[in-house]
Amino acid sequence: MNAAELEIGAIRSERQSGHWRIVADVAGQPIWFECADPVLSCVTEGFGSAMLIPALHEAKRLRLPGSVSREWRQNIARLLPVLSEWWQYPELAPLSLSDEAANETKAAGASGQAALCFSGGVDSFYSLLRGSADPRLLVFVHGYDMKLEDEARFSAFIPTLEAAASATGSRAIIVRTNLREHPAFNVCSWERTHGGALAGVCHLLTGSIDRMYISATYVLDDERPWGSHARIDHLWSSDRLRVAQCGSEIWRHDKLRAILDEPLVRDHLRVCWENRTPSGNCSRCDKCIMTMVVLAQAGRLERFRVFDAGDPSRHDAELAARLDRLGQTVYVRTYAILRRDGLGRKLDRAVGRLLDRSPAARAGRARNGFLSFWRR
Repeated sequence: MNAAELEIGAIRSERQSGHWRIVADVAGQPIWFECADPVLSCVTEGFGSAMLIPALHEAKRLRLPGSVSREWRQNIARLLPVLSEWWQYPELAPLSLSDEAANETKAAGASGQAALCFSGGVDSFYSLLRGSADPRLLVFVHGYDMKLEDEARFSAFIPTLEAAASATGSRAIIVRTNLREHPAFNVCSWERTHGGALAGVCHLLTGSIDRMYISATYVLDDERPWGSHARIDHLWSSDRLRVAQCGSEIWRHDKLRAILDEPLVRDHLRVCWENRTPSGNCSRCDKCIMTMVVLAQAGRLERFRVFDAGDPSRHDAELAARLDRLGQTVYVRTYAILRRDGLGRKLDRAVGRLLDRSPAARAGRARNGFLSFWRR
């Protein structure tokens, strides 16, 4: 039986509100990317990378217009078994190509410049300040973590992006897109699709860069399925663009410990993704509180003005109260390490109570208990 297809229409450029926009119709509706500087390129791999996992999720082949590089096609073939292992996607031939695309030969490289996907979080700042990437461009995509209509939060983020670029001699690049709003893209979770979406933007920038770095969420030996992972990020590469992951050698709490004395980080760190406040960190969600506990353990919380930590003389008591208001946490391993390294009495007890009511921690204890029984 032939698989159904998800077709990407002809890729074109349009002038919109003073910006050049790259557009392709997918399932009858346009997907667009725009950027004031540099100008984006009509690159088939950009749309192909962004839409591959949504197509696989619907058991469809992705029909591409125009030409694609041979290396990108070969990498997609290597990517498919990993995605099938993680999410049980069918190992069908994932691409439907024209004769022109199938016969495409190797293309020339671009400018020799590297870029880093930058969100202002711990992973991004660590890659920028301690990684080996040495990016000349910092790329932020408006429409991914922040919705296009969320102008308040976007405006609040601009000083962070500009400060990071200025401090490191880089250039800030903002790309806007409606990709996440498109019904053919959001058929599955952002946790699965974000790596391909970032790679898609990278390919559209190949007129200005030939290397793109994505900051690691997890360490290299963490095998949990995730849309951006050391096992797969490099497989979005083409003849014209190398995509690589940065920072997979170290856990996030250790990244934070490595950069917590940087003035740039103290003034601009942004970890909150729940968007409970119009701008910045809410200082109340699971991720904010975990970050604040790491900083409190290091004796640096009062220096981070990006968090609303309350009275410095009562940090432990206030943090303990906020921990008690959390229903559960996903940062089980991080909290276990923090307790091992030593927390104050109030914080240690509050963290213990949080772990007691967190399903992930209970599952881990049950698994470890079984292993201990089996070993005995």
